[in-house]
Amino acid sequence: MKRRWVLLCAIIVVCIIVCSIFAVCHLPPSPEPRQANISDEMRETLDELQGFMVEKTKEINTDMRQASFALSGVTDEKEAVDILYELYWEHPEGPGIYRTNAEGEIITTVPYRIMTDALNNPELRAINEKSFSNKTDLILEGPVYTQSYGMVLAFMMPVYTEDGKYDGYICLGQSPDEILLDHLSPYTANSSERYDISIIRPDGTILWHPNTDLIGKSIYTSHLFDEFRDDILPILEKPEGETSYRYRGLGYDQTILEKDAVWKTVMVDETAYRVILATYQYAEPEVVFPTNMTDMHLQNIVRSMYLYAGSHTKEQTFKAINDPKGPFAEKGVIAFAYNMDGTLLAHSTLQYLIGEKRLGYRGAYSILTPVTGMINRASQGGGFTHYYTAVPYTDHLATFDLCYVLPVDDTWFVGAAMPVNNTLFTYDTGVRDDMHQNLETARKYLNTYGKEKTIEEMMNPSGFFHTNNIPVFAGDYNGTMLTDADIFPLKAGENSFSMISYHGGSAGRELVILAKSGGGYTLYDTDKGIYMIYVEPVDDTWYMGSSLRVGDSHPLT
Repeated sequence: MKRRWVLLCAIIVVCIIVCSIFAVCHLPPSPEPRQANISDEMRETLDELQGFMVEKTKEINTDMRQASFALSGVTDEKEAVDILYELYWEHPEGPGIYRTNAEGEIITTVPYRIMTDALNNPELRAINEKSFSNKTDLILEGPVYTQSYGMVLAFMMPVYTEDGKYDGYICLGQSPDEILLDHLSPYTANSSERYDISIIRPDGTILWHPNTDLIGKSIYTSHLFDEFRDDILPILEKPEGETSYRYRGLGYDQTILEKDAVWKTVMVDETAYRVILATYQYAEPEVVFPTNMTDMHLQNIVRSMYLYAGSHTKEQTFKAINDPKGPFAEKGVIAFAYNMDGTLLAHSTLQYLIGEKRLGYRGAYSILTPVTGMINRASQGGGFTHYYTAVPYTDHLATFDLCYVLPVDDTWFVGAAMPVNNTLFTYDTGVRDDMHQNLETARKYLNTYGKEKTIEEMMNPSGFFHTNNIPVFAGDYNGTMLTDADIFPLKAGENSFSMISYHGGSAGRELVILAKSGGGYTLYDTDKGIYMIYVEPVDDTWYMGSSLRVGDSHPLT
């Protein structure tokens, strides 16, 4: 009996092995690349881009290693902050830097309080001594979400004490679009064709895509790629090559386009990232402007949505918003609903994104996150916000969009947006660099001369900042201006909370909210024009800011 049992087991094992071999031998083959029409210029442009990314990574690695060594044994907070600021000023293409202790707790940030929400991301929360295989490791994680900047890349380097003990790490946040700025606008460097650039992790996660809603999504698992996955998989499975694939265009109608792509691999942290250039035939989209451009009309649309939501179920409300012939459908006006966490619940045009979080979506300047602005306004009871929306396939053309939102309850809100003035505007992505440079200068002056002298010099018409045309100002968290601020206009000692834009927004309150969260950007519409404002907190009591005019004002009735 025992021998029969042993024989039966042996037969079963053999059958399992045979079946396994048969199954492996009959797995469906991986999709092969499709024939693509790739020019020599496109291949050369990809070589240049690959070389740029390799050099940029080496530069970040070297500078972070130097900062790590400089921090070894440093216990003085001011000295540590100065070291981190030197690193930040070398790489300002992102929110900033944080430093942890050996237990993984954030102990220092530059600018002050920036990226304090970074550890909400589980991949960063999991970083510890074992994550670094040697003392000069550079780890790249992301994209990870930060409130001030949306989705960013996180470069990390360990810090050790003078006797070689692990003492935490430093994390440099970088915005991929800022790193690639020269290659994104609107043609890649030294090329006559227009290309889209994408960067993908080996696990299929998108680090950068011109459709910023896709950043952080996985090609392997996201439903956004279900009908296109087989076309794209060869890019993930081969280190380099050429192919054609289908995907949605960047236009408002989301037309499916056939794209020709060439890709190569860049190694970071012993990980193979795919860098892709894609070209395709496209049509510049027609911008539809509303027939009624008054802010009161926009308010009335959203109020009717709010009342509808109060007398109908959520599902009925979402269906009405999505319906192109529904009660809220109007030429040139986009209706929507969001959860307070940024999840899209309904949208009159982008229905393929329903169910997706849109916190990483960026406007025309790639530094403003419109959905975050809507959430901030809805959480304060509702009101107007505004942003620039890039017009796809144009040379830095955008619409200036006015948006009005109302919270239905403390979990979700409804809203609508429309472009104002029947014209397009040219935007300059260099504005960010200019404002950062202004505050870098102000910060260095502050480090040298202290708060009192810095504020005094900001106020002096013949002083350092005015004579060098460096527009900076300062305020405290109670709303009091510490210097004159021409954009409001306010004098030192006056309260900025009282200054209301054309559309009911309090720029002073927004600046304080931004400063308390680590700094960031906002738009302010004045009778002198539209200003982009950037603020950085100095400590728990005050902030410094810089502003630059970016367009004409848009008073509505």
